[in-house]
Amino acid sequence: MPESKLLQSKFLVGSTAFLAILLCGTPAYSQDWGYDSDTGNSVEELKAAPQALSAPPAKSLHHKGKEKENPKQKAVFDKAVSKSSAQYAWLQLFGLVAPLAGSDPSDPSALPSGPDYSSSMSAEQKKRFSAFLHKKCSEPGDNSYKSIVTYWPELEKAFSVEDHKGNYRLLFRSLLRMRAESTGVPAEERGILLEALGPERIAIKGEPSLSEDAIKAYSDMACFLYEQNHPGKTIDADDNRKLFDLVIRDKFKNAPAFADRLAMSFFPINWAKFRILYTDASEEERQVLVKKLGSAEKNEGATVSNALLEKVLSLPPWKEVVVKANKLTRPVGQKAEVRALKLGETQ
Repeated sequence: MPESKLLQSKFLVGSTAFLAILLCGTPAYSQDWGYDSDTGNSVEELKAAPQALSAPPAKSLHHKGKEKENPKQKAVFDKAVSKSSAQYAWLQLFGLVAPLAGSDPSDPSALPSGPDYSSSMSAEQKKRFSAFLHKKCSEPGDNSYKSIVTYWPELEKAFSVEDHKGNYRLLFRSLLRMRAESTGVPAEERGILLEALGPERIAIKGEPSLSEDAIKAYSDMACFLYEQNHPGKTIDADDNRKLFDLVIRDKFKNAPAFADRLAMSFFPINWAKFRILYTDASEEERQVLVKKLGSAEKNEGATVSNALLEKVLSLPPWKEVVVKANKLTRPVGQKAEVRALKLGETQ
């Protein structure tokens, strides 16, 4: 078979892992990235095209250059909002995650211009958001919205690496969506969060549903792993992504349990976590991360951590979201056949 072919049918028929269907016959599943089942799916071969080594890596996880800010843009804020306040930080976060006109919200390369990410909001929207945030940040004894001041200044520095701005944009879009859909969240808060995120693109309706963002995250991971294992080549093409879309939808529809479907719907947050870890990692650490991502073994042994990421996920309101997600995707008393997503070591 020509070298340009990626997948051979013997690896695609009767695959016992999601990524094995997508990637080079490697039994590439792990307890962090999805679930394991034998559905007997058959998928035609994908085509791998040579990738120019000299070409700049589009949407790359390797890029560490400084972001290009619009020199004509000036940061204009309400004088009553201090840049060191939680209200200011949340306005920036809402601006960071907001959908951009004509762009795919799950595309990490589609980024808002800084330094004032809230500048894309209308005056009316910014006024309403500010009023809501002022109320939430003033509630005594509730740190859900106040804790952002603990890490936002560090995030602003991290955003000097353009990849990180995209990585954390994906992370917060996932976290905010999970927060908005959690039970017990007040209607006003849910409305604000959903408005900040923009319309959700649903691929498969249901409880849980599968979003287009989740499909793109799985497809991005498949392309990334293939390029790691085949330097100089890529499968990031429209026809391959259409095939990925079909496979992922099929795996979701045929998932053996609710927890499995939920794990797949939560996948974007773990892909964002991986991107953050990989961007900051040394070459040795990157090898560890790639091995874990594409391994059929449990994620034991060497680990890679990121202090800023762990700080973000260990504080409210994200800690509560993460812990709840862990519990829902790991049913108590069940054997770990469900290879559910570990969203953070916060339990």
